[in-house]
Formats: sequence, structure tokens, C-alpha cells
Amino acid sequence: MPRSSITPLMKKALRASLSGDTDSVGKSTANALKHRGLWECDRKLTREGWLQAVASAPLKLQARKLGLPIVRVQKPSHALKPEIAAYGYFTKRGYLGSWCEGGPVLLLIRAAALDYLHEVNTFGSRSDACCRFTEAQLTIHLEKLDEICSVIATAELSKVIQNFNEIYSYSEISSHYPSLDDAKMLAIAQALTMPRLAKIAKAIGSDPYRFRSGWPDLTLANPDGGMIWGEVKTTDKFHRSQIDTISTMQSILPGQIMLVHVS
Repeated sequence: MPRSSITPLMKKALRASLSGDTDSVGKSTANALKHRGLWECDRKLTREGWLQAVASAPLKLQARKLGLPIVRVQKPSHALKPEIAAYGYFTKRGYLGSWCEGGPVLLLIRAAALDYLHEVNTFGSRSDACCRFTEAQLTIHLEKLDEICSVIATAELSKVIQNFNEIYSYSEISSHYPSLDDAKMLAIAQALTMPRLAKIAKAIGSDPYRFRSGWPDLTLANPDGGMIWGEVKTTDKFHRSQIDTISTMQSILPGQIMLVHVS
């Protein structure tokens, strides 16, 4: 549904719905929201309605509705990218990882299942299995999703990292996901565990192109196995895809998802 079809009155009603204050919404606006699939008959938000309501809310309210704590980070330099400044803040606190949005998870899924993905590759090509995006391979092999997840759940970490290094040796991969290495990926893989990575792969595989985006910017792990998933914001807000992915995945992601506000 195009955003242009949502009038200011509808947006106001959606925001009111977040606090349960819908009594003042007029009948015509209520009917319009129901017609667009944003309200149930009892004036409660549908999933799509909730996503649009949160997307239109101020940043602090978005974080509250997603259940995310806020960490404030000050940039040491105006020239430094916010994601890199946030990453530096956490590395000083003992974390390893990446600021490539969703990259480590998608690469680990591909690395853990690489031998099987090569086996079922349409072209019989290992390089294609290495370089084709994970969401594309999960879409192509949708009927084999259970087998892929089973392979991931039982994968040995040493083999996963070996496969990651093979995948990352391709320049198109290393340029798309910069500044990764086997030490960072091992830390993330150990914190995730392969059985949990298989559950994440299963969730992504339910709609791969829907969940290829919207991941938090930071994927971090510490030596104790703790994880942080940090969405970095400066003056912008959470986009709909971020709200959708985070709210869907947060029940299976280990550790803490947080809003990292960089100024």
C-alpha cells in the first residue's frame, strides 16, 4: 500500500493506537484504517498497522515500543562515520565484530552450509555458492530449507571459519562486507552457536528478501559469549524494514539489541 494513501488523520490515529487512545478517532477514519488492513474491527492495530505506527513515531518512542535500551556515544571526530564511532566505543569494552548491517549473520549461514549449498547449486559451481547472496540461495533452495538448517545446526566451528575464509577471499564479498576477519567471525559464531544460527536461518528462510535488510548495524560478541546488536542512529529514525526485522528476530537473537545514539 503506497504511503501516499495514508492521510494525516490516519497517521494521527495510528500514533494514538500505540498508546491505546482510539476513542477519539472518527468513524470514517476508523473505517479507512480497517479497509487498508491497518486496524482490526475492535480498533486494535494489525501487524502492518503496528509497523506503520511505530515507523511514524519519534525515535525514543520507537525504541520503547521495540523494547530497546539507548546507549549514547559521542563521536571523537566529525569525519568519522557514526557506525565506526559506535563500533570503536564497544571494541574498547572488549567486543569484536562488525558494523556491516546483517553481514556476519548472512555470511555465517552461507559458510556453515557451504558444502551443501555447493552440492545443490544449480550450476554445480562452488564459486557461485560462495558468492551468491545468502537470501538468494535460501530462495532458490526453499524446498531444502530444513536440510540447510540441519546442516548449519551440526556444523563444526573450525569448518565454518575455513569456509568463511574461502567465501571472503572473493573480492566482491570482502568489498561488500569490509573489515571482517576470521577472529571476529569466530567470536560471533561461538556466541551465536550453530543450533541458534540454524534457527535464525530458518526465520530468514521464511521470507529471505524481506529479512535481508533491517538488521542492526553492529553485530558484536565478547570473549564471555555475550552479544550486542546495535542499531546506530544520529538524526534519523528506525525505518519500517528495521522495525519489522528487529521485532521479528529479537526473540531468537542472543544477547541485547539496543539503539546506539551517536552525536
